[in-house]
Amino acid sequence: RHTQREKMVTTVSVHQRWRREKWRKREKFSHTLRARKKGEEIYTTNTKGNCIACHDANGKTLDGPGTMGPKLQYLAMWPDEVLYNKIFDPTNPGDPITAMPAFGRNGWLSDEEIKAVVAYLKTIN
Repeated sequence: RHTQREKMVTTVSVHQRWRREKWRKREKFSHTLRARKKGEEIYTTNTKGNCIACHDANGKTLDGPGTMGPKLQYLAMWPDEVLYNKIFDPTNPGDPITAMPAFGRNGWLSDEEIKAVVAYLKTIN
C-alpha cells in the first residue's frame, strides 16, 4: 500500500520523464532533401508508415490514396512539434477522438522516422 506522498512523488516523476522525452523529440528537426525523401518513402510504403492508406495529400500525385483520414493540406504552416506529436500519439489530451494509430508510442516508427515524415509533411501546401 502506497502512502499519499509516495503516490504524489511517483506521479511527479512520471510527468517529469514525459516532459523530458517530449523535449528531446522537439529537438533537431531536419528539412533536408534526404529527410524529405525518407519521409515520403515512409508515407507511401505499406510496410512502414503507410500514411497513404488513409490520407491524400494536397498538391501531391499519389497512387491510390485512402479516404478514411482527412486530406492533408497546408501542413507547411504547422509547427514541427505539432506534426511530430500528432504522429507520435494523436490521442494527446485536447485532441479529438481519432482512428489514427500512435506510430511513435506503439514503437512502429522511430524518432528519426517520425522526423523524416514531418519533413515530408512540411512540403504539403
